[in-house]
Amino acid sequence: MAAGVRRHRRPGPPPGESDTKSIELVEHLFADVLGGHKVFANNSKWLNFLSLRNETWRHGNLVLIGDAAHTAHFSIGSGTKLAMEDALALAACLHEQPDLDSALTAYEEERRPVVLSTQRAAQASLEWFEDIAHYVHQDPEQFAFNIVTRSRRVTHENLRLRDPEFVAGIDAWFARSQPEPVAPRPPMFHSFRLGQLELKNRIIVSAMDMYSADDGLPTDFHLVHLGSKALGGAGLVMTEMVCTSPEGRITLGCTGLYSPTRRRPGPASSTSCTPPPTPGSGSSSGTPAARAPPS
Repeated sequence: MAAGVRRHRRPGPPPGESDTKSIELVEHLFADVLGGHKVFANNSKWLNFLSLRNETWRHGNLVLIGDAAHTAHFSIGSGTKLAMEDALALAACLHEQPDLDSALTAYEEERRPVVLSTQRAAQASLEWFEDIAHYVHQDPEQFAFNIVTRSRRVTHENLRLRDPEFVAGIDAWFARSQPEPVAPRPPMFHSFRLGQLELKNRIIVSAMDMYSADDGLPTDFHLVHLGSKALGGAGLVMTEMVCTSPEGRITLGCTGLYSPTRRRPGPASSTSCTPPPTPGSGSSSGTPAARAPPS
């Protein structure tokens, strides 16, 4: 495998050694647009990209900038931009700080958070392309949306600001693709079937562990705590962790299902293991379970 592309058995160089075949395919696919014009090679090849991270960018009076200090996958097109910004920041710090040591320290403190953020986005983009086989079966609309949001920096709402017509088309396509077509809306507000459970939207709230159970039993505190989350309109509200044995609890305040009393359904009170949906909220509830590790 090379960047998610399967190796072909036919003779010729494997992916990554030549871009001739790719250029021929592009010329064929876009023949009506190219009008007989040729596509020129740009050394665009599949390869195993190495992400470079340095513990420090300086040593004495030597300082690293650009790809010498850090790399980010070229699929987000940030290498040259980062190098230029490094150079500008270094020049500014040398001008503003009283001595060399202070200048180089300030340069790294200013640039490292920016670079780390870009590298996280680049890593997400890299992994998307490495796993591209997971997406090639998708409808063109879904594939297009996924590829432009692959770095996780561009969200549905952010993309709407950049290209409202494109997002409107995506919302309309998604609405048409539902089992029962509905009016277009952001995908997160469409219903979703999880097994036999029908969720009114795709928003899931994961509540924090509150460690307020009474010998494993939820209390009225849990009813109010989780009920307030349901009132927010989420389609699914997860309870805190529920342990399947006393030994599996993190603290004595953890909820548990390790006796018949705790497993018996009850009314919406301190004897209930899971509070019912809050009236009018339309939210469902789910429960993650934890058990003690084998001895």
